Amino acid sequence: MNFKRGISLGEITMARFDVLGPIHKGLRNGLTELQFTASQLNFADLEQIKRLSEDLKVIVEILDAHAVGEDKFLFPLLEKVNSDVFNILIEEHGGLEGVQEDLISELGTIEKTEDVAEREELGSIFVKNLNDFIAHYFIHLQTEELKAIPELYNDFSDQELMHAVNQLATVTNSDISQRFVEFMMPAINPKERIAFMMGLKGTVPDSVFNNMLNTAETVLAKDDFKALVKGIS
Repeated sequence: MNFKRGISLGEITMARFDVLGPIHKGLRNGLTELQFTASQLNFADLEQIKRLSEDLKVIVEILDAHAVGEDKFLFPLLEKVNSDVFNILIEEHGGLEGVQEDLISELGTIEKTEDVAEREELGSIFVKNLNDFIAHYFIHLQTEELKAIPELYNDFSDQELMHAVNQLATVTNSDISQRFVEFMMPAINPKERIAFMMGLKGTVPDSVFNNMLNTAETVLAKDDFKALVKGIS
């Protein structure tokens, strides 16, 4: 394999607004948790399959909302400057969304399969397909981070990028936003938590903001949550 490092330390010249870093950490965490759950699942147990199906549907809703938000608020900036990566990312979104629906359908078929041996065999295939999807999704995130974001930095101010990113939260319903916060908050560092919540102030309704903060309290250590509250006060 001809492996090339993404970014060398010498390429970092100045601090910029982290366009998708915290969000992508949350997505990676959610997908990794799903992969771990699926890999150890007993496909002879229908209750476990049902719970996995529910978890998968939540993740897919999060990924769908994220893609819609990027297509609506962030990628138009790339289109505006005639970026070559714009069409690549739009095409990848379409392909990934198709696979997501296929995975839901596959798991539904497994859930309806009565023969235990056949269900276990289908489950093994499903886990391989899930692993393949997650691997491709992580590459998609890398494409955004290593190709799209540097172009955005060249053409737009931090204020413009922050405004676009904050709009991403407006395309999800409160339940999905809450579940995403459960994945993201433990996956990001204290500084990122404060910046993320401060960015949402005034962008989303107070009720949504407070729900996100309450959710953060349930998934963070007590000292970490106190530091977050202090940082946004």
